[in-house]
Amino acid sequence: MAGTPNDLAAGGGGGGGGGSNSLSAGAGGAGGGGGNIDSTIGFYSLGAGYLGSSGSTGLGGLGGGGGGGGGSGGLVLTGPVVNVTTNGFDVTGGAGGGSVAGGGIAGIGGGGGAGLVLLNGGSVTISGSVIAGGAGGNAGSTGGGGGAGLFLYGGGALANQFGAIRGGNGGGISLSANSGGDGGVGVLSNLGTIGNQATIAGGTGGYGVTGGGRGGIGLAAWGGSVVNEASGTISGGEGGSLSQPGRFFPAGSGGAGVQFLDGQAASLSNAGTIEGGAGGATPAGDNPLGLGGVAVGGALSGNISIVNSGTINGGVDSRSAVRSNAISLFGSGNRLELRAGSTINGNVLVSGGAGNTLVLGGATDANFDASQIGATQQYRGFDTYEKTGASTWTLTGTGNQTWSVVTGALKADTNSLAGSVQFASGAGSRSVTFDQAFDGTYSGTIVGTGTVTKTGTGTVTLAGLSSVDWTISAGGLITAAERFGGNTAVAAGASLTFDQVAAATYAGGLSGSGRVRKTGSGRLSLTGDSSAFTGGATVENGTLFVNGTLARSAVTVLSGATLGGNGTVGFTTIQSGATIAPGNSIGTLNVNGNLVLAPGSTYEVEIAGNGASDQIAATGVATVTGSLVGVTALDPQTSYTTGQRYTIITATGGVNGTVGGAVSRSAFLDLMVEHRPNRVDLVIALKDTPSVTPPGSGPTTPPAIFGTVAQTRNQFATAAGLDTLPQAGGTLALYNSLLMLDAPSARQAFDALSGEIHASAKSALVDESWLLRAAINDRLRSAFGAVGASPMATLNYGFSADLAPSATGPMPRLRTDRFAVWGQGYGSWGRTDSDRNAAKLTRSTGGFLIGADVAVFDTMRLGVVAGYSRSEFDANARLSSGESDNYHFGLYGGGQWGALGLHAGASYTWHDIETRRTVAFAGFGDSLKSDYDAGTAQVFGELGYRVDLGQTVLGKVALEPFAGLAYVNLHTDGLSETGRATALTARSDDTSLGYSTVGLRGSTTFALQGIDLTLRGGLAWRHAFGDVDPKATLAFAGSNPFSVAGLPVARDAAIVEAGLDLAISKSAALGLAYTGQLAKDAQDHAFKANLAVRF
Repeated sequence: MAGTPNDLAAGGGGGGGGGSNSLSAGAGGAGGGGGNIDSTIGFYSLGAGYLGSSGSTGLGGLGGGGGGGGGSGGLVLTGPVVNVTTNGFDVTGGAGGGSVAGGGIAGIGGGGGAGLVLLNGGSVTISGSVIAGGAGGNAGSTGGGGGAGLFLYGGGALANQFGAIRGGNGGGISLSANSGGDGGVGVLSNLGTIGNQATIAGGTGGYGVTGGGRGGIGLAAWGGSVVNEASGTISGGEGGSLSQPGRFFPAGSGGAGVQFLDGQAASLSNAGTIEGGAGGATPAGDNPLGLGGVAVGGALSGNISIVNSGTINGGVDSRSAVRSNAISLFGSGNRLELRAGSTINGNVLVSGGAGNTLVLGGATDANFDASQIGATQQYRGFDTYEKTGASTWTLTGTGNQTWSVVTGALKADTNSLAGSVQFASGAGSRSVTFDQAFDGTYSGTIVGTGTVTKTGTGTVTLAGLSSVDWTISAGGLITAAERFGGNTAVAAGASLTFDQVAAATYAGGLSGSGRVRKTGSGRLSLTGDSSAFTGGATVENGTLFVNGTLARSAVTVLSGATLGGNGTVGFTTIQSGATIAPGNSIGTLNVNGNLVLAPGSTYEVEIAGNGASDQIAATGVATVTGSLVGVTALDPQTSYTTGQRYTIITATGGVNGTVGGAVSRSAFLDLMVEHRPNRVDLVIALKDTPSVTPPGSGPTTPPAIFGTVAQTRNQFATAAGLDTLPQAGGTLALYNSLLMLDAPSARQAFDALSGEIHASAKSALVDESWLLRAAINDRLRSAFGAVGASPMATLNYGFSADLAPSATGPMPRLRTDRFAVWGQGYGSWGRTDSDRNAAKLTRSTGGFLIGADVAVFDTMRLGVVAGYSRSEFDANARLSSGESDNYHFGLYGGGQWGALGLHAGASYTWHDIETRRTVAFAGFGDSLKSDYDAGTAQVFGELGYRVDLGQTVLGKVALEPFAGLAYVNLHTDGLSETGRATALTARSDDTSLGYSTVGLRGSTTFALQGIDLTLRGGLAWRHAFGDVDPKATLAFAGSNPFSVAGLPVARDAAIVEAGLDLAISKSAALGLAYTGQLAKDAQDHAFKANLAVRF
């Protein structure tokens, strides 16, 4: 077997030399010995050169060629902490021995010895010397590897001031199917400190037939640090060439310039040149080529730090067509810092891991193309990006990386810097400059301790968050306060625009002499100290509240925009169509200078009690000619029934001109403006009230103020109650909110406040009383087999001999017998349209009844019934709704005397009612709820006469003309709503109605494919009389009571009945039925299904 080149135990010699490739080998050549070994401690100064002895040639035998002997080390120092100075003397390792073929089998060349070896640390200063590893021995099988130029073990330091350190070249071969030896490492360092001002190079790979040897690594380091000065060059050795043409084996690959080994963190600082070795030469036409070596290779364990201000070149292939990676890093914690002068030819690749950082640093300014970062670009695999040092780096191209600015500055535009910026904290300055002549949008986030400057004529729209200070030196910046913090300096000719969609506050201070614009429909509040800002401010859209100091800025408000706040502004102009509204609620806006309210402008005033109101206080002249004053809100706790006076403008320099008038959307207030030399006053009083004519009545005396705009009966009634609200507390706040409304809004408020749901609920409960009457009537008619009656599910007890003759027939009617228990579920829904007074009401009911009756005198039955139902009703236009839980009890009876039938009953229903209302209008809102009880009593009867027409073409037909009467009384208990000032109370009252009904029912029975089918129907006219317009007498807290009407019960309605019964067997029948009440403005629909089974 081959010996190990540069074996330390052998003192840097080649060891045992190259062994045979055959089991029966020739004798190996002798090694070159241990070299020149010295154990000096301390300083060691060379007074002569050293050359290691060469290994002997291996002799071939019948079994195979002998391996060449390894070369010895040039100089091996074993003492601890030796400081070596070369003094211009060279040190070269011994060459490896060659081999002689034997038995037709070639041997292996011996490895070259190391040039200089320090086994126990220390330092080496190279001054005009050449330190070289021994060349590998040539052989017929595999060439020997070159020796290392310098080996630092156990730490140590190298100062290569001028001179050269080279690895030995690999040995060549001459026979076929064999490869050349690898070149030696220039410097092999173990935790050493390397400084290079001259040349370090790996050895050239040996030539071969099946493959050239690999070029040697220029510098191989296990941990430690490497500094390559501007004059220094570290390069990998060239790969070995192919010695014979016509082969398709690769030439040797170039060696790495610097290769870090696993297990230790390490650093490299390069100001000179580092390059990978070129690939070995290949005879013309042969392929593949020898690949170039990487310039800097990282350890698989990561944690390599590189600072480059020089040149790093990936090696090229043997035809200079393809360049290898300049830098290849692996694992986590790697860091590459670029400084001015950095030139990197070849890709920079980071594979795997995390926390790998690309840094722009140094103290000298430079440029970097951000387009070169990316998965397919030059810089690949980094996950963090950093700026350090006092330099300014200009980013060009396009990039969306997030940059951490630790110190120094970045200059970019919105293309090259599209990612976020994170400023560090602590000592040092940090800044970013957006320098661009075009308009662009920046969507990143800018946070930390630093500043941003905008230069260039273009405008940057800041769509992301920024919490730092800005300087706008040129061009413009567009942002919104909710994502913009810090102070802002705006230079002359530059602009800052707050484009607000949402309401937000800017607490920073403004300075400079540029221009500030407020655009967008949202509200912006400035709360900072901007007294250093002397430029102009323009409110173009929306509202600007100045709640800080803008005292030296001339403010202009354009048409459609508004200025408000409690702070201070400079010379202020409110253009035609614009508005000034001091305060955030009640407040004073100070004007440091003149105030101009242009003709057509509006001053909106909020007023409070004790003469307090919005106010503008100007230190100069107030020009008010042709402007308007509008009142937007009243003090909720001040009564205006006797009028109030307010000072709304003061001007130290006097008032010039007169206000064009006072306006308000209020339908109830008169506004007057009075001018004094240095102030303007506003006087408010209630309007006069002319006579009005409520619907359904003649002219009345002048009503109180609210009744002047009412149009419906309920609005007049509610307005009358509101006019008597106490002028204190919550009711005064309600009263004053109403005073500010225009006529349409006031009418909507009256409707919302009326509580008409309590009256319309009565209509709903009275109207649905027919469901109980109909169910009892259905039971009696079914029991006697009346015309059009459907079968009903019963439990019967008695004898078949007791069946009434009229109950027999083709249908399998259940036996009514002496005693029967029956049940019925029902449901209906309906609506009553608005009568232009009360709002449309929708309603629904669902429930069940259980009854029992007994036969009396064969032709009569008496019974009792009880049940439960739930009703729901909604007046959506009034934001009102309610429901009632209903509990029913009743007695009934009826008889059938031949063709004549009489049915009657009486019932009582207990109602548990709950209502909910929402009151909402400009300046006021409330939610209301009530719970109260009611009861419905009714008595009713119906008389019918049966007419049998016998068998016709329509089957067996029977008719029944009928007439009915009913009396219904609804008693409603008093109620008290829960809520604020709009809560109502009501007294108990009664609503009584009568109903008369006349109509005709009919039925026909015929066989359909052997099954008996009965079709039935009816048509009637129902007339209501009595209290068909239910009312509720209500009152607000402290007000006079007022009466509102609910939706009326339809006076006349058509009753439509339709159904069918199908005898599905001798003992079972299926029935479907519909009943509808149809009136001009109201309708109700009910459905039911029965399955009657006889056991």
